[in-house]
Amino acid sequence: MRRIHGTCLLAAASCVAISVGCRGRDDLDGRRGPVAGLPTTPQAFRAEGAELPVAYDFVDNRSSLGLVSQGRLVIDCGSPSFATFIEGGYRSQWHLSVEHDGRRAALTSGLAGELYLPLDGDAGGVLPAVGDPAPLRIGMFVRPTKANQLVSVFFNEVRLRDVSMPRTEWGWHEVAVPAKAVRRGENKLRFYFRHTADVGGRSSAAAFARIVVSASSPPSAPVEGRALEVSRIERANGEIRGFELEESARLSAWLRVPDRGARLRLAVSGGGATAALRPAKGRSQTLWTQESSTRWVRRDADLSPWRGQVVRLDLIGRGAVAWGEPRVVRAPPTSEPPVPVRPDYIVVWTVSSLRPDGGGAATPNFDRVRAKGIRFDGLVAASPAPGPAHVALLTGRHPARGRPDEVAKTLGERLGESGWQSGLFSGNGFVNDELGFARGFAAYENPIRSSQPHSGRVLWQMARRFLKQRIDKGQRRALVYVAASEPHLPYTPTSESRERAWSGPAPFEPAQTTSVAGAVASGRRRLTADEQRYLRALYAAEVADVDAAFGTMLADLEELGIADRTAVVLVGDHGEELFERGAVGHGATLRDEVLRTPLVVFMPGALESVRVEATVGAVDVYATVLDLAGVAPGPGAQGQSVLPLGRPGASAPRPAFSHLPNVGRAVTLAGYRLIVPAVRGHQLYEIGAGPGTEGDLMGERPVIERYLRNAFGLHVAYESAWRVVRWGTPDVVTDAFAADQGL
Repeated sequence: MRRIHGTCLLAAASCVAISVGCRGRDDLDGRRGPVAGLPTTPQAFRAEGAELPVAYDFVDNRSSLGLVSQGRLVIDCGSPSFATFIEGGYRSQWHLSVEHDGRRAALTSGLAGELYLPLDGDAGGVLPAVGDPAPLRIGMFVRPTKANQLVSVFFNEVRLRDVSMPRTEWGWHEVAVPAKAVRRGENKLRFYFRHTADVGGRSSAAAFARIVVSASSPPSAPVEGRALEVSRIERANGEIRGFELEESARLSAWLRVPDRGARLRLAVSGGGATAALRPAKGRSQTLWTQESSTRWVRRDADLSPWRGQVVRLDLIGRGAVAWGEPRVVRAPPTSEPPVPVRPDYIVVWTVSSLRPDGGGAATPNFDRVRAKGIRFDGLVAASPAPGPAHVALLTGRHPARGRPDEVAKTLGERLGESGWQSGLFSGNGFVNDELGFARGFAAYENPIRSSQPHSGRVLWQMARRFLKQRIDKGQRRALVYVAASEPHLPYTPTSESRERAWSGPAPFEPAQTTSVAGAVASGRRRLTADEQRYLRALYAAEVADVDAAFGTMLADLEELGIADRTAVVLVGDHGEELFERGAVGHGATLRDEVLRTPLVVFMPGALESVRVEATVGAVDVYATVLDLAGVAPGPGAQGQSVLPLGRPGASAPRPAFSHLPNVGRAVTLAGYRLIVPAVRGHQLYEIGAGPGTEGDLMGERPVIERYLRNAFGLHVAYESAWRVVRWGTPDVVTDAFAADQGL
């Protein structure tokens, strides 16, 4: 056959009119037909609506999918998906995706390990559809790191039994769970081992490859290979990428339905299949049912009745079923991307402890930019502590501590590489050069470090001099970063502001407010209603002071003749509690009053007035400032610019992650916040009811809880390496995440 083909090519090259060896062939003019006996290249099968924007791709997001096969919840411990069951290893440390004795596995860190299991009784789930939960069987494919190992197994803190593992070999072990210990929703599974051993420099008790949870009996031996494989699946009418499952199974995805034109679109072949949707509130609903087919069949379901809601989408197969490119698509944007704004100068004005409501203070200057700029009502601080909060703002990285990492590039460093000159003027004792915040800034002053006046007005005079020097020299591309300390404790406003806010006798001096707040937090002092009003008044007076300083800055930009060429970014580093939970200040909780803070981007004549309610994170502020300057964030940055959210139809929420070192972590997304304290139980809150009025929903919204757990677990597990521009966000990852993890 190869000789014949060569003869054809030679004949074509020689322009021979008579072709003996090529009679009947049609490939001399470049169109090749099928050749008998040779395999053909399958045609790609295109699902209907493939040209629409993809909001959620099941294949890309397989690390967050749930797999229930023949009524058994299957957990692949060697996959990145394991991070979604173990909080990323935050509280119960695990070593993820380790090559151990020929298998990808998760190693316990030390003696203990815990994980959380989503269990439900919907179609294809583990539990009965009605009635009380059933007893469970848990199967584990484990290899102990030391001989004569013993592990105690707990389920929702009910001790099940001790499992003996005499040899350091891979083995299948089972335990029974009584029905009374089982919950509908999230269930906690915990292991506690007797011995550890050193494994490649890690202290570990055991390696886990697979965990299977079933209301019947788990398989007597684990299935080799990954629990959920992606492949190109060929059928008579084409080939498509997706999942081919050999037995009855349910694939579940937890996601937020887009606001506009959302549809579930895919191709399906094999046994009977069903798509169902479980909303956060209410019963599961069938979207469509497909009879058995040996060919690809296109399926489509309208999701617009659940727009903006968090749901669980279930793909349920009866027998062997292949799912081709299951995706949620959305309507295309209603407007073109905004024209980039390129100011000559940028002022980033940060305000410490600023609540969105200003604590009741009159803030005419803040209100002016809120009314005329892009106002982001969903900004969530990276931390309720000043140091970690400014790590996010100044380096665009999620904070692990109160100072920038050595590898992180500050705004000053990143802008300096592109020819910008920048100055840092800080009245915040936590934002200083000794901790590394001033790296790359051409000018730096922090008067509080030398016990000098450090109000916002003083800081602006320093920043103004820096700007004027550049203007006088004809230099453009200059940035000033002002870190104002008001209204941070102690609340010591100017006498004028204090007199306007409080007319009665002072219960204590303003300079004592820090010690008073500490005494309240420790329970050593209980304030009267009048004393609480006094503290709130002092806070509001300090907000008025920093608002006045901000107003001076706006007026000076006009006087300097650069107001229409200067972008102003107003942002709080974090919020402040004013007795919503009985205390005053910040740094003790991860609740809304200490995490919610304003963000406004303002440039007269260049940016339209827009209000954006979508959640955004503090790391996004760094990328936004660089976007204004026309500078790419750089490889270490972990946020993305919020400016594109200012156009209609683009306000999709993003997860915002907060970290209070040694206290806890939180993820805020789609109107909810999951708080995972370093100790004590988890908390789940719906955002928007107002500070101090949210009720803990833990255990009441399992769909919401799993949705947030998935994002939380992937973020924590890959926090130091995560780049939004490559991997997307942990709730909606790109195909690059799976590729980089070797999936």
